Amino acid sequence: MGTRLTLTETVRRYIDEEDSANSHFSDDEIYDYVNQAIRYLGTDLEWPLQLAQATSVADQAVYTLPDDFISLAEVYFDNSPLTILDRGDLKHISSQWQESTASLPRYAYKQDNRKFGVWPKPDSDHADLAIQIQYVKLPPDLDSDTAVPDLHTAFQDCLPFYASFLCEHKIGNTKRADKNYEFYDLHKKRIQSKLQRFSDDLMRLRWPR
Repeated sequence: MGTRLTLTETVRRYIDEEDSANSHFSDDEIYDYVNQAIRYLGTDLEWPLQLAQATSVADQAVYTLPDDFISLAEVYFDNSPLTILDRGDLKHISSQWQESTASLPRYAYKQDNRKFGVWPKPDSDHADLAIQIQYVKLPPDLDSDTAVPDLHTAFQDCLPFYASFLCEHKIGNTKRADKNYEFYDLHKKRIQSKLQRFSDDLMRLRWPR
């Protein structure tokens, strides 16, 4: 598992600038590029997942999303799953959906970048209940040399390639930059296919022995 220190050392090897005193880049610059790589890879893979919870309020449809929110994965109302739709799709279910009578929520939707909604909005019989969301979150930056990325360990080897791509691009080494991005993308796709195949195998029907 890579720490900020080991990831930075790997980036310096890839760009052939292992001596930080004789380099185009300070350690702080490479830290920034590593953190950019973490955010990029996490968003690209829709990883990691996080749980958050709100409490339903009578006649209130819209609730605040966490600061690190990227996208909704699942929403549960009082432990029952809600169907997630685009907000624009609700008009196809009911043309007057925004004026609908409050009752038991059956759908969830993203209101904007800061809020999500449930529809129908809860009535008094369905107030003070848990609304649990599972969402793709933005991985946090590494803030110390011992900090490790909140990403699957298998993908962490992709990060120095992306950070090296940013370094080489900054100083105009286009061919080396492109090659590092190619390595990043190739490594990510190969690991992704292996993990997906493993997950699919686990979901296959198995006869009892």
